Amino acid sequence: MKNAWKTAVALLMGSVFIACKKKSETTPAPASSSELVVLEGELTTEKVLDATKKYLIKGQYIVRAGGVLRIPAGTILFGDRASKGTLIIDRGGKIYAEGTPEKPIVFTSKFGPGERDRGDWGGVVILGRAPVNSANVTIEGITPPLEYGGTDPEDDSGVLRYVRIEFCGVALTPNNEINGLTLGGVGRKTQIDHVQVSYSGDDSFEWFGGTVDAKYLVAYAGWDDDFDVDLGYSGRVQFGLSIRDPFGADQSGSNGAECDNDPAGSANTPLTAPVFSNLTLLGPIHKRGASRSANFQNTLHFRRNAAVSLANSIVGGYPRGVQIDGGSGSTAGHYTAGRAILWRNVLVMDSGSVANLYKGERGNT
Repeated sequence: MKNAWKTAVALLMGSVFIACKKKSETTPAPASSSELVVLEGELTTEKVLDATKKYLIKGQYIVRAGGVLRIPAGTILFGDRASKGTLIIDRGGKIYAEGTPEKPIVFTSKFGPGERDRGDWGGVVILGRAPVNSANVTIEGITPPLEYGGTDPEDDSGVLRYVRIEFCGVALTPNNEINGLTLGGVGRKTQIDHVQVSYSGDDSFEWFGGTVDAKYLVAYAGWDDDFDVDLGYSGRVQFGLSIRDPFGADQSGSNGAECDNDPAGSANTPLTAPVFSNLTLLGPIHKRGASRSANFQNTLHFRRNAAVSLANSIVGGYPRGVQIDGGSGSTAGHYTAGRAILWRNVLVMDSGSVANLYKGERGNT
């Protein structure tokens, strides 16, 4: 099994390194100010972008209820650092960003090669009307506050397909960094597939409630967690890959996946109960003794009453394997009661310590 893991890591990392060598080719070159079409303020009607032009997102560009933003294949959108440029699809608004393998849609930094970094702009935020398990919730840092969630699990916010989101994750307010792709109360009829988030200054992907399914997701060199779920998310995520930068981790502790029911660990419903399948999570530890940040924690951390199912996945390369919080009425109880399952997964560790494979709090594993 160890040889299989090493082979998988070598192949995947090799492909990433090849891509990195071509970063100047694959990441769009910055445009001069005179070439950029500025997107700012609010959109309440329909707007169709032009793939032959380059766009700059300034401040919070909000697609309001009734507004529709259509982004054709091959379009390049830069985010403005000074104004913390962020694209926000409000409840009732829609985005149709439909790239192709040959012509992906790219959201990226406006700086040139060698100057780009995590936090160069905000990210992409989609808010819907699907259920969440808390009332009057908003995305931190967005002003004025925008609520998300509702009563329609079939809500439709549009399409995100063959999209790259890069060098994102600026702090909107102190210690409130935005994720690469944030999904708040997004419904099942929304289509999300073939999305890559690279060099995010916070989580790569985060779901706050909602029912949306997603597949073919890539998280590369993020700062905090690769996949983070909270507030009653109950969708399905299939075919996800994450690869970590050994020196890129948040002081709060970085994980491959972190899952909570809510911050208090309550029994509020709908429970956070996503189904993850066919994931490959490659942590920072590729060989014993290699240098890395001390801020990495768990391959998987299921806590605060979340009921997460994981199947057909290969995960590992973190200081700890799977941490499932114990205690009365906690996450561990969902597994013993059959409300969540871990099925046909491979967990690979090179720590030499069985104690680090599974860690449960308060005596439960």
